Amino acid sequence: MPRAKTHRETDPAPTDAELVEAWRSGDGTALERLILRHQAGVYRLMLRSVRNPADAEDLTQKCFLKAITKIERLEDGGAFKGWLYRIALNLAKNRRRNAFRWRRAPVEEAPPRPTADPHDTLDAWQRLEWVRGALETLPRMQREVVRLRLHAELPFKEIAEILGTTESSAKVSYYHGVRRLRALWEESR
Repeated sequence: MPRAKTHRETDPAPTDAELVEAWRSGDGTALERLILRHQAGVYRLMLRSVRNPADAEDLTQKCFLKAITKIERLEDGGAFKGWLYRIALNLAKNRRRNAFRWRRAPVEEAPPRPTADPHDTLDAWQRLEWVRGALETLPRMQREVVRLRLHAELPFKEIAEILGTTESSAKVSYYHGVRRLRALWEESR
């Protein structure tokens, strides 16, 4: 005897494209659903980019406000996530560009495994700072792919969508970026 279909099987969640279309038609709940669907991912990306929870929250709000005011520029509603993440990346890049260079990460961002030995903790901080600096030396595409892959933990398909490239190009950029970071690390040792 065939089993009855669940509500989820008979009424699948609307796609981003459907929600964007509903939003453009004046459905405020569609906007709410889009925000709820993507808010955590945008926040994680912002937090990894600016390394400060308050700044990440602020930038996440600005990202959605910008999306709301610029929605008419989005031609393909199915590309909403990529478009939204590009807005987020640009906002984070602008924030980093305008930040003071001497400003340090907040205490919450201590190395993952603090030790009792202050020298080990200092070494971990120095490695973290080295990685941040080395990442900035990569070409833009490599840098963005590495950030999205490692910080936001996105699959290559989504990274390609966000950056407006192909999945294979994103993989190649990641490979070259990581290889360059390893070479820089070996040179610095």
